[in-house]
Amino acid sequence: MVFYGKQSVTVAGGQMVMFNPDSDWIRIAYLTLAPLLGTMAASTLFAVALLASGWFLMILGWGSAILITIMDIYSLPESLKAAWHIIAGG
Repeated sequence: MVFYGKQSVTVAGGQMVMFNPDSDWIRIAYLTLAPLLGTMAASTLFAVALLASGWFLMILGWGSAILITIMDIYSLPESLKAAWHIIAGG
């Protein structure tokens, strides 16, 4: 697997990180940040980023579900009238 044209990358601490098809990209991203920020700051940054992305997706999911429900309720009376018109044979 190639990452920006490279098979591996050397991080700030001199450690070489190799890329392959089974690479754990979260771990690789952490390994590239840890020498720059330190393990505590890199761990905190990743925790905050993962929580933020989870919260964002949850809010987006609930927001779209509520929007769809409101749209269904808003159009329900007209749909029921049309359905009753078809059922009654009118």
